[in-house]
Amino acid sequence: MSEEFSQESAVSERLRLWLEGIRPGAAIRDALVAGSVDKERIQSLPASDTSLVFVEESQVEAARELTGSTVVGYNGEFSTNGGEIGIGDSFVVQLEGYATAPYVAISCPTVFSIEENADRESVAADAETAFESGVFPRFLLTQLVTVLDQQFWQSSGRLGSDPARLFVPAGKPALLSGPAGGVVEVSGDAYSTAVPVAGEDNAELLAGNMGIGRFLGAAKVLRAAQSRFRAGAQVSGFGSSLFQGEPALERSRGDSVFVIVADEQYFVTDLRTGRLSKVPRDVAEAVETVLAGAELGRDLQARLGLKLSGKNLSPAAQVGSSTELQKLFSHLSIEMGRETDSVPPPAVAVPVNPALTIVPAVIT
Repeated sequence: MSEEFSQESAVSERLRLWLEGIRPGAAIRDALVAGSVDKERIQSLPASDTSLVFVEESQVEAARELTGSTVVGYNGEFSTNGGEIGIGDSFVVQLEGYATAPYVAISCPTVFSIEENADRESVAADAETAFESGVFPRFLLTQLVTVLDQQFWQSSGRLGSDPARLFVPAGKPALLSGPAGGVVEVSGDAYSTAVPVAGEDNAELLAGNMGIGRFLGAAKVLRAAQSRFRAGAQVSGFGSSLFQGEPALERSRGDSVFVIVADEQYFVTDLRTGRLSKVPRDVAEAVETVLAGAELGRDLQARLGLKLSGKNLSPAAQVGSSTELQKLFSHLSIEMGRETDSVPPPAVAVPVNPALTIVPAVIT
């Protein structure tokens, strides 16, 4: 592999992270500038050689004179609905609206945005179908596909006020947290925003239908699982579920934890950390039940050696009431009620209870 191709691949991966709304590292905040370079806004971007600033190819030299960040040129016009941009000679990404997805030919990396009412209606209908039947749209399971602001959706909007990325829109002086995001305030080296990164309309949609976030998160899990589970995989809660309680509880979950069922084996993964662990079925059921905010059954508690007291406890309260559950959730890197960040928490020791034994694994 040539060094030029390797660098192009690394830069392309950074662009994917930017589109999904994921910060590449604790000290990194990438930016994308649409249209001509604006001196005032370019100078407001982080002056760090570890951060990337994507600009149109014709604006590269002008941008390099105005920022200390690494400038990367792209070809094409950035538009989240019908746009296409390229980096180097071999990487092209197309951006389309979610409602048009069934009619889009996917032959290169493709990003679907949820910006129009038609997009919101389509994703809500697809989510309902997936919950009821376990059937996901074929396009959403294609490994070349992702969703704009994926991190926002899979994290139920809990991203805090520190933006993961920056966006300078064409013809406007504003510095935004993303194509649909709000204005970012700059104070020295600090950046903050009070507006949801995916926009107010999407925040309202997600608040009224948390299942859409679960659906888009599960689709990402299935895309990643294809390379590991060749015979196919399912995500619990879609079509069938390990959780035996009220389905509405599961759909309203605000976490980013999913249980994968493949070849009669069970895996717990958290999209916040990327951690995947093979677990016994009882552990998988316990995780699903606790995160749905339901009470663990006495038989399940007995099999796992747990003794929980109290009813109608929140997920955090249930975990807090049991040392064994605390150990288990810590090992799985699941932290209750935490806003999503980019730095995975450190792993801790495996619980000593044999019934709670889990095996770390990695999806490649």
